[in-house]
Amino acid sequence: MGGRVVAVSLLAATSVYILHAVLLDEVPASYTRVRDRSGSVNGTSCSSPTTSETAGSPMTMSNTAGSTPKTTKTVGSSPSGFKTVGSTSSTTKTVGSTPSTSKIAGSQLTLGSSANTSTPARPVKKILFWNRFFNAGHYGFGVGRRPFVNMGCPIDSCYAVERTRPRVSTEDVDAIIFHGWDLRANASELNELSTSRQLHQRYVLFLLEAPGVYRSRLEDFPHFFNWTMTYRIDSDIYRPYGFFVPLNSSSAYVDVRKTFDVPWDVLHNITLAPAPSKRGLVAWFVSRCKTPSQRESYVKELGKYIKVNVYGKCGPLNCAGRMSEECYRMLDRKYKFYLSFENSLCRDYVTEKLFAVMQYRVVPIVYGGADYKTIAPPGSYIDTRDFASPKDLAEYLKRLDANPDEYNEYFRWKETYRVNRKPMSHAMCKLCEILNDPLQPPKSYASMQEWYSGLGVCHRASSH
Repeated sequence: MGGRVVAVSLLAATSVYILHAVLLDEVPASYTRVRDRSGSVNGTSCSSPTTSETAGSPMTMSNTAGSTPKTTKTVGSSPSGFKTVGSTSSTTKTVGSTPSTSKIAGSQLTLGSSANTSTPARPVKKILFWNRFFNAGHYGFGVGRRPFVNMGCPIDSCYAVERTRPRVSTEDVDAIIFHGWDLRANASELNELSTSRQLHQRYVLFLLEAPGVYRSRLEDFPHFFNWTMTYRIDSDIYRPYGFFVPLNSSSAYVDVRKTFDVPWDVLHNITLAPAPSKRGLVAWFVSRCKTPSQRESYVKELGKYIKVNVYGKCGPLNCAGRMSEECYRMLDRKYKFYLSFENSLCRDYVTEKLFAVMQYRVVPIVYGGADYKTIAPPGSYIDTRDFASPKDLAEYLKRLDANPDEYNEYFRWKETYRVNRKPMSHAMCKLCEILNDPLQPPKSYASMQEWYSGLGVCHRASSH
């Protein structure tokens, strides 16, 4: 009897230590799950789970509240682990069971409600960053559970992990995020990954480049991706380059997509501070001299009627660290207008060229394929499409230069809104939310190429 008490006490202490470690973003390296030949798991439960298997089909874990965990399989299910939109559910569920659980360091974990939240106990969902977002291994978000908690996500029971730190089994994760910039380099690994795909897993395409600019062949991935995380407003998880929030917003987390449902509220009953005196008119930071949007042709024509100072590879001027904060501060000191010209004219494609400059008292002139009225406050930018020609735009800019009060009106929005340039945290909150939603319908993209760059997504520039 004494031996049983000691064993149970050690097991309880181990379980508390593991849960505590996860809550602090620490996974004990020495703790591993050991499965004996009978299929029972040592170190995760006082009772051994029973296993029911059908040869040749993938497994999912389903638990019924208060019962012993059981591993079940779907007879005849697809090893690819997902269904097309409109098909039957892609997960196996027992009536009254909870959604499939995630495993951290090989153990099943759930989070109970805390003093500052009413969130009921729920499984922790593990999210894996498959490859790097250029130089950012975790896409600028962070790893562990703490980023979700610190962000104030409505549902924070998720855990983010990179593929190499710590080494994780892809079969144990609930979602995998793939940076779609260049997936060709990982072709063999992706093929191998597909063979071990689990039914509950969701593959997420993360891509911020315009169609035609990235290196991947998206047509090589039919029915591979379940969800999208891009700058497109119709993405499953909307991840813009930036967005605007009210100054009086007290919440760290904002559902970015819902900002489109609220009418812009720019104050007109206040007196604005005088605009600073600047001698320079128009500036442009640019490194790609020939683009699908043919923005360079527009600037060339505009330069016939008003002086445009071009910095970077495509112009005579230079600013060390062209896109650095110091260059933007220089822009703020010297210039009244900045050319926020996109390299592609595609749906919803608005990059840092707009959001970075709007942190300063410089008026952006936009040139792109997006509906800017849904993205930025009214009176905060000048749209080239509102003018018949570059010559007409130049005349308008000269008028603003000669009328400080009229020019100053372009900063009225700053009395109501501010720019948020850290959208990845908000996107990860949304991913965590839908991963924990058992009512999410099964979905996969038959042709990601068609969705991302099909007919009508982008258009050619008109003659200037």
